[in-house]
Amino acid sequence: MIQTWPRDSHQVPHQTLISRMGSLAQFQNLPSMSPLCFARLRLRQGTPVSTLPLELLEQIFAICISWIYKYPTPVNSLAWTQVCSIWRQAALTSPRLWSKIDLCHPAFTPHFLQRSQHAPLTVISSSALKVNTECLTHHAEQLHSIDVCLFPRDMEALFINIGNRTSILTNLILRLSPMSPSLALDISLPSVRHLVLDRVSVRWETCHNLTHLSLHGLDPGLSPTLSSIQSIFMKSPYLEHLRLEGIMPPDMEEWPSYGVDIVPLKHLKSLVLSGLPNLISSILHAISFTPRTRIQFYTSLMDDLRYLFRNGTFPFDDVRPSPLEVSSLRFGRHAAFFLKNTSVPWSSAIDNIGFSISSSTCPTVHVLNSIPSLLNPSLVTSLELNTGVLSDLADYALQSLLSQIYNLETLRVAFNNLTLLLSLLSACQSSTVPKYQAWDLNHKTLTPVLCPRLSALSFNKPGDLWWNFTEHWFEPIYDCVHKRHLLGSPLTTLQFHKCHGMTAGMEQRFGPFLKTDKTKDLSAR
Repeated sequence: MIQTWPRDSHQVPHQTLISRMGSLAQFQNLPSMSPLCFARLRLRQGTPVSTLPLELLEQIFAICISWIYKYPTPVNSLAWTQVCSIWRQAALTSPRLWSKIDLCHPAFTPHFLQRSQHAPLTVISSSALKVNTECLTHHAEQLHSIDVCLFPRDMEALFINIGNRTSILTNLILRLSPMSPSLALDISLPSVRHLVLDRVSVRWETCHNLTHLSLHGLDPGLSPTLSSIQSIFMKSPYLEHLRLEGIMPPDMEEWPSYGVDIVPLKHLKSLVLSGLPNLISSILHAISFTPRTRIQFYTSLMDDLRYLFRNGTFPFDDVRPSPLEVSSLRFGRHAAFFLKNTSVPWSSAIDNIGFSISSSTCPTVHVLNSIPSLLNPSLVTSLELNTGVLSDLADYALQSLLSQIYNLETLRVAFNNLTLLLSLLSACQSSTVPKYQAWDLNHKTLTPVLCPRLSALSFNKPGDLWWNFTEHWFEPIYDCVHKRHLLGSPLTTLQFHKCHGMTAGMEQRFGPFLKTDKTKDLSAR
C-alpha cells in the first residue's frame, strides 16, 4: 500500500517545522523569495521529512556537524544546511549547533562564533598546527570548556586574548604538544570544576571546588607543593576523580610522614597515583576515602605494600582501619589486581577493579606479604595467575598465598610453569594448620589440604594458545586431580582454553575423579 501525503498544509497530520519557526507569511514577505520558491516551500510542507519535530532535526544536525571535527574532514561538510530553506532556517536558529569551536579551522571559526550567538562555547584544537586564538577575544565571557593541545607560544597567546574573563569556564584541559618544554601560566581558575593539566602549571591557590583533578609531567619548578595539593583537597570536598602522574613536589623531602591533617574525600570515585613510593605515601597520609574508591598505583615497589599507607592498610574514612572487600585476585609479573567481581574471567573492565598496582619490578611478593592487612582473605573465591608470574614466586610465597585464601573456589592459570602449583595443590599439608583442613567423605576424617573448597580449575587465557600443553602438563594435572579426589577435595570443573594437544580421550580420563564429571575442552586441536 502506497501512502500519499496531502498537499494542502491544513491537512497535514502533524505540526510542521514551518509552523514551529513561524507562519508562511514570514517567508512570503521575504524580498528574496520568488513566487516559485514560495510554491515549492508550500509543497514541501506536506512531505514526511517536514513533519519532523525541531528537536529531532537538531539532533540529526548535531551528528552531521560533529563530522567536521574528525579526520579526514568530509567534503562539503555543511551541505546539509543548503538542502532547503526549512533545514537552513532550523540550523541557523539553533545556537548550540555552532557552539563547538575548533581553533584549527579558521575558515569555519568566524561563522560558528556568529551563529552561536550567546551560547556557552566549547573550544578544542584538533591539531597543534595553524591555530588562531585571536578570534576568541570578544567571546571570552562565553567560554564554558577549553580542551586544547598546543605549542607553548600558542597556549600563552590563547590566555592573553581571553584574559581573566572566564566567569563560566568550568572545564579546562590543557596539554602541550610532544617535545615542547613545560609552561607556567599566570591564570586564575575561579569557576573551573574539571581540571586536567599536562606539563602546564597555573596559580594553584585559585583551584577550589574541583570535581576532577589530573596533573601530569610537572617538574619541581612547576609542580605544586604537597602543601598546595593538600590545600586543594581541603577546598574541594566534592572531588570525584584524582589523577597525579609524574609530578615532583619541591617540598617532598621535608614533608612529614605523620602528624599532617587528614582530608576526607568522601565522594572520591577513582584515585590514580604514579611516581616514587615516597610521593604516593605522602599523598595517602594526607587523605581518606571510602571503600567504593577505585585505587590504581604505578610505582617501583621495592618494599612491603603496607608501608605506603598510614596505618598499614587502605585509608578509609572509618573510625577503625578496615580491609578492602574483594572476591578475586589477579597477579602478573608486573601488576597485581584486587577485583570486585568474579563473573567474567580475565576481565579488564575498569569498573571491576578495586585496587591495582603496576611496577617495573615484580610486585607480587610485596603484595602477598600485605594481604592480611589490605583485604579479608576469607572473601576471596577466585584467583588468576597471569603469564609467567609463577616463575617469580618462591615456594613459600605461593604456599603462603594459597594458605591465606582458604575459601578459594576458582583458580585460573595462564601460560606458566605449573610444577610448583600442582605440587602444592596435591600435597597433604601439615596437621598443625587445622583451619585449612578439608573433610574426607570416604573415611569421615579431617584431611589437611590447601584450598579445600577449590572446585574449578582453568588453564590458559581465552585469547592465547598454549603450545605443547599435553606434552608437559597433562600427566601432572591428572595426578593432581587424582590426589585431590583421594584427599576428599575433588574438583567439579576442568577447563582447557586452546591447550594444544588435548583430545576427547584425554578428557575422559578425568571423569572418575571429578565430582560432577564435568570437563570442558576449549582447545584448538
